[in-house]
Amino acid sequence: QEKRQKLGDVPKQTRGWDDRAQFTRRQRSKEESSDYRYFPDPDLMPVVTTAAEVDAVRDALGAPVTVDTDVNAAALAECRWGAARGFGDAVYVTIGTGLGVGVVHDGRPVHGLPHPEAGHITVRRAPGDDFSGVCPFHGDCLEGLVAAPAVRARTGKDGADLDAAERARLVSALATPIADGLVTLAYACAPRRIILGGGISRLDGLLTAVRREFRARLAGYPGCPEHGDDAFIAPPGLGQRAGIAGALLLAGAASAPRWPPG
Repeated sequence: QEKRQKLGDVPKQTRGWDDRAQFTRRQRSKEESSDYRYFPDPDLMPVVTTAAEVDAVRDALGAPVTVDTDVNAAALAECRWGAARGFGDAVYVTIGTGLGVGVVHDGRPVHGLPHPEAGHITVRRAPGDDFSGVCPFHGDCLEGLVAAPAVRARTGKDGADLDAAERARLVSALATPIADGLVTLAYACAPRRIILGGGISRLDGLLTAVRREFRARLAGYPGCPEHGDDAFIAPPGLGQRAGIAGALLLAGAASAPRWPPG
């Protein structure tokens, strides 16, 4: 407690070790729990949790166990208590260190061969934007163009450290690919709400710019008046609590014989 009083609040950061200087240096800042995501590394094999492993954990604990993504959990919570309350069909997009997408349909999280990986779809760029992207798999996919590592590569700074002019240029570059990705999700998933979260989404002016670009790219099709409502693309109603609230819902579902949990 005494040290904290002297140092102040501990910043939320990723820090890297400089072996020569024997010192840690800041690499990027974090703003909320959803920003603590791992950017894919092409030299590391993906971790796949098998049904047998889940069964082993369940047997060891003697309690129900379920496995899902953090962003699916957040999407469920937003449908239950947050910005998509009252709707069973919603998409949650979090833009932080990576870009994650959770899809809820008819009150249930969507799963398939893998979980949805919409962060890696191909999108259009803002006119004049020649940034090559940073995704180790695709370069200029949605995640490679707009997530925190891309912001750092574009500007040499974290989003929180930009001045007003730098922020305005960044918002102009990010709004088009984000909106293009949301148009794809709106057409493919037909959600009643899209929740846009994560630290990058809170850049001043970005949400307004994304809404404007989204409507322009729809070009009046399919003509749903809801798409013109600001509430259709909304920040998380639960803020930083969405992920943990969704985890509680998932735990309840694992313990209950019905879905969605009551």
